[in-house]
Amino acid sequence: MRHFEEIEKNIIRTLIKNEKKNGLNVLSNILVDNTIDFFNQELSFYLTINQSSNHIDMNTYNNMANISNDQLDSVRNYVNKNMLIIIDLLEYLSKNNYIVHTGGSMNNIFNMGNTIYGQTANSLSFISPSIMPNFIKWSGEQFYSTSKLIELVNNKFIDQQEKKYLDQLHLANRQIKIALGGLLITTLALGISTYFQVMDSEVKKIEIINKSLDVNNTNKILLRVDDIQLETENKIDDKQFNQLLQILQDKRMKVRL
Repeated sequence: MRHFEEIEKNIIRTLIKNEKKNGLNVLSNILVDNTIDFFNQELSFYLTINQSSNHIDMNTYNNMANISNDQLDSVRNYVNKNMLIIIDLLEYLSKNNYIVHTGGSMNNIFNMGNTIYGQTANSLSFISPSIMPNFIKWSGEQFYSTSKLIELVNNKFIDQQEKKYLDQLHLANRQIKIALGGLLITTLALGISTYFQVMDSEVKKIEIINKSLDVNNTNKILLRVDDIQLETENKIDDKQFNQLLQILQDKRMKVRL
């Protein structure tokens, strides 16, 4: 997976745009695009490329007396850093078949950036010698985009490896959400089932208690009848007492059932 710097994105877009115009799609024409504006920073400059000697001269028309040391340091860092970014980008695009390119498109000595005829420029020794050979190599190439590069731009600069990873991550997240949804439903179902089991158990306990109370009450009544029998032997006759006793026994049997 690769993260593209803003300058890299603009270089890629400009490369595709220039190719559609059927122009000479070389690095010097790409870097002057207003979305990149490589040659205009703290000061304006241009490069003179000598392919034979593998050397780059950096020049400016700005009055050096008006440029502070901090500005010069800023330009030096900018140029070297972005040259390395450009080299790395073009090597990556070529290696991964995002672009194809051919050499021999430029003269042995040529300029990159805007030059002013008849005006003397000031030389700036800012470019690191170790950077020059690789930058010169890519400066002489003409570039052609592939469908893979266009797809990269359409995918908002997410390369195929990262897109595959994001697709897998999206699928995994979707499966996790489905699993969590199923777990939630199962938990709710278990909770509801447990609730009704508890309620059913409580109802049965109440029924048992009610039955127990009915039996106990009936027993108490019968015991009380026995006591009454002793007290009322002289008050009611045997026939009336036996009828009363039969009614209470019948009720006791019904409660037990």
